[in-house]
Amino acid sequence: MTLVIRLATDKVPEAFAVFEIEKKDGSKVTTCAVLDKLEKIKVWYRHKASDMLNVYDIEEVLYDGSECVPDPDSEENKYMHTYKVEVEDPCKVKKNAKIVVVYKDGTRKEVCGEYAGISVYYVEYRSCIDLDPNEIFSARLVSMGFRPA
Repeated sequence: MTLVIRLATDKVPEAFAVFEIEKKDGSKVTTCAVLDKLEKIKVWYRHKASDMLNVYDIEEVLYDGSECVPDPDSEENKYMHTYKVEVEDPCKVKKNAKIVVVYKDGTRKEVCGEYAGISVYYVEYRSCIDLDPNEIFSARLVSMGFRPA
């Protein structure tokens, strides 16, 4: 039987991982797993602007992903804004990409963001363990990057 373990982590996913699975009866089982899929990621983008944004008015930030050119550094662009956006396809991450800021009043502002790093990886690991998923209470990542014997 194959057990699929979905994980959100701030660590760069490795090909192999070790998980500790706690069953509902309190017993624990350790299993090895192989990376199956990188589902999506949360990416940091930064944008220099001439005006200060009220972050409390922002409802959500969307990733458009269109190519763009950030405004050159000038004295007018004195505020640095950082946005965390969810990207469904990691292959579509660009160095400079259009970000859409949606405010609570419904207005939208498109800005050009510069890539600043990945904050969260959503991954899927597969383990060949004979375990009923209904018996599982929790799964904890022990380590990533082990090499199979």
